[in-house]
Amino acid sequence: MAIKTRLTPSYSIRMILIAALSFVFGIWGIYDAQYRLPALEKRANDYQAAQQTFDELKAKETRGQRLNADERAAKAAAYDTINELSPNGEVPEAPSKWDKILWGWMFVACIPIGIWYLIAYLRQKKLSYTLDDDGTLHLPGGRSWTRSDIASIDMSNWMRKSVAEVVHQDGTREKLDDFIHKDTYKIVGTIAHERFPDQWHADAKPVKDDETVSVGTPAPAEAPALKDETAA
Repeated sequence: MAIKTRLTPSYSIRMILIAALSFVFGIWGIYDAQYRLPALEKRANDYQAAQQTFDELKAKETRGQRLNADERAAKAAAYDTINELSPNGEVPEAPSKWDKILWGWMFVACIPIGIWYLIAYLRQKKLSYTLDDDGTLHLPGGRSWTRSDIASIDMSNWMRKSVAEVVHQDGTREKLDDFIHKDTYKIVGTIAHERFPDQWHADAKPVKDDETVSVGTPAPAEAPALKDETAA
């Protein structure tokens, strides 16, 4: 029966989740850069302007100078603005340069990251590998390698990363990743066991030393018991 791979649920969930979070952070960054941060900066500037106006007119009164009608109105308006912008007595501060970079453009940069992960997910979703009963390996893009086309399989990273590379007779390599495509281990195990039966099982697990001895080497015969020459 042919073995066919498909995307693993864990890979799909991870890629979709990262893409979704990137879009959320990106939209958040756009909102901050276009609305929230400018509003905070305007609030701080308006407060400083009102405070400066109020202090100047208050100082004028302190020096004994009478305020005209316009100045009295300006002082009252400045006082109202100060109370409105700092109801709890907290002076509003303008966002720092780092706030603008972090909460603004850094989050906006998440949108291209989200697009990249989404494209990568959609691209991988279209890819699959199939190993026929006759040993023919069907690859993405309509390519096929027959059993005789496959020269070897590189298993050096299989146990650490669940990644193997099938090697064509012409030296071309095709990476098979069991984290991305489900049932890849069955294809890898079948090819590896066929070419290195003393090293790999068909389920892509390495053959242990004691298994090699028990399967390929007969158990040593027991030594004959020594004759007791001291017996009568």
